[in-house]
Amino acid sequence: MERTPILLKMDIRGIPLPGFSEMTDQMPPLRREKILALRDPQDRLRSLAAGLLCREALDRWSLSDLLIRYDPRGKPYVEGAANCFLSLSHSGNYALCLLCAEPCAVDIQEHLGVIEAVLKTGYSDAERRYCETAEDREAAFYELWCRKECKAKLRPYAHLRDIDSLTAEAGNVFSHFSFPGYGCAVYGSKREIADLPLWEYNL
Repeated sequence: MERTPILLKMDIRGIPLPGFSEMTDQMPPLRREKILALRDPQDRLRSLAAGLLCREALDRWSLSDLLIRYDPRGKPYVEGAANCFLSLSHSGNYALCLLCAEPCAVDIQEHLGVIEAVLKTGYSDAERRYCETAEDREAAFYELWCRKECKAKLRPYAHLRDIDSLTAEAGNVFSHFSFPGYGCAVYGSKREIADLPLWEYNL
């Protein structure tokens, strides 16, 4: 059965605080542990939102009875599911979930100003030129950062500078979504990622 890729976004401000404990209790054990291990209330909301999006995405693929595990690098995967690849990201007020039949990655970053030390040491000369010549320097900085994070989720790199954010590997593409104050990148197979819509999930 062919499955359509799913990209979901959730605003954590839509989670009712009185229902936080009940929703957390309904999460699978590993996700519940992740949520409760966090001290910051906003971090807990972001982690809960990621869990809610995972549940919704798997339900749309009729895989709601399967468990999400984590590899040694912390990357989530769906246990016992073939051709099923999961990626999560959260920042600021948003959490995102991407579910594809081929390796994929999503990353979101809140715009908090250009981090000059990262730009200097973690970006190549070409990447720095891309940022410096862009109409919006901050947006360009986070666009490339999201791209780097996406690539790093698919295979390990020794250093941020080693990740080429300007070039997609053969057969893969980057896709971008922007909303005020945030950058978001998706990376994966062209047939899965090209023209992929971003759906808002609300409780």
